[in-house]
Amino acid sequence: MIRKPLPPLVANMAPSTPAKPVAWLPDTKLQPTPSKEYAVYRHRASIKIELTRPNNRNALTAPMVDELQALYERLAQDASVFRIYLTGQGKVFCAGMDLGASGSATSADEKQHTAGLRKFQSLLRAIEGAPQPGWAFPLRHLPVVAREWGVPLFRSATLTAAPLPASRLHASGAIYALAADNAELQGALCAELETTLSACAPGASAVCKELAAVAWRSPGGEEQDETVTRRYMEMMAPSKEAKFGIEQFRKGVRTVDWTKLGEGNGSKL
Repeated sequence: MIRKPLPPLVANMAPSTPAKPVAWLPDTKLQPTPSKEYAVYRHRASIKIELTRPNNRNALTAPMVDELQALYERLAQDASVFRIYLTGQGKVFCAGMDLGASGSATSADEKQHTAGLRKFQSLLRAIEGAPQPGWAFPLRHLPVVAREWGVPLFRSATLTAAPLPASRLHASGAIYALAADNAELQGALCAELETTLSACAPGASAVCKELAAVAWRSPGGEEQDETVTRRYMEMMAPSKEAKFGIEQFRKGVRTVDWTKLGEGNGSKL
C-alpha cells in the first residue's frame, strides 16, 4: 500500500460532508506550451502544479527549477490566485535535484555543486515567498525538514537513520493526511483540502503563513515582535477583506466565496 502525504500547512477540521470533485483545467496562460516535466492547472482561485516525471522520481532538472521559480514569482504577484498546490505523479513527490541530468553526481567541480545548491535554494525561497499557503517542499532540504518536522523528530531521524513511516509524521502533525493511493490523493483528499482552504480568507491565510515563518526564524526575537505588532495593527484597521467577511457574516453566509472579493478594482492581499 502506498502512503502519500498531503500538505503540512493546514490545521482546519475536515468538512462534515464529502467534498465535490475539483475540476482542474490546464492553464494555457501560465503554461502556453505543454511540458513533459510538469503541468499547470487552475480551478477558480487555485493553481495546481503537477510534476510529471514519475520514472525519474520527479527529480528536478536545472531548466525545471528555473521555470518553476519564474512561475512561482509570477503567481506571487497575481491577485487572482489564493492557493498553490504542488504535487507529483507516481509514488515519490520529488527526489530533489536531478544530479544525473547535469552530470554533477560524479563531478568534483565545487562551483558546479554550489551553483546547483543555490539554484535549488532559490526555488524554495520563491515557493516560500508566494503569499498563498503552499503545498509541500522537497524533503531533502534539511533546514526545511527541521522546521516542518520539529527539531526533536528531525534529530532522532537523522542521528539514527531509521526508516520514518508516513504514519509517524501524520501523528506528529507534520503532514496533513494520508492517502491509500495516488487516485485518492488527487481525488477525494485534494477536493477535501480545496473545500477547506477555499473557505479561508486569503489575506488571513497569508498572515498565518508569515507568522509561522517568523516564529521559526526569530522566536522571541526583534523580527518576530515587529511582525506580530505590524500584523496586529493591520488586523485592527479597516480593510476590504474584513469588510467583506463581516458583510457575509451578517447575511448569514457561513461558507464565504472569497473569489468575489476580487471583483472590481481589488488590490493584492
